[in-house]
Amino acid sequence: MTLKNAGYKNSLLIHVRIWIATKQLSEILNDEIREYLKSLKEIRTFTADLQNKLFIFHKIKIDNGVKLEKYAEEKLTDEHVELLKKSVPPK
Repeated sequence: MTLKNAGYKNSLLIHVRIWIATKQLSEILNDEIREYLKSLKEIRTFTADLQNKLFIFHKIKIDNGVKLEKYAEEKLTDEHVELLKKSVPPK
């Protein structure tokens, strides 16, 4: 069962690893998924700036493309930086 089929219409948070794996949604964003995501209350994600040890939090806007709107930053611990280096593929 998918979120759409279950009638889910609230907010969605996309994990940084999913954000990267789908190439910022570009690999999965067809017309049906685009319209469903646009119908949600809001969509957010977080990305990582490992060099500056930051998580960056974004609202996602979907129209013809996908746009990020930064709303917060949070410092990463050294432990989180190391874990992300191991689990997130290089660009």
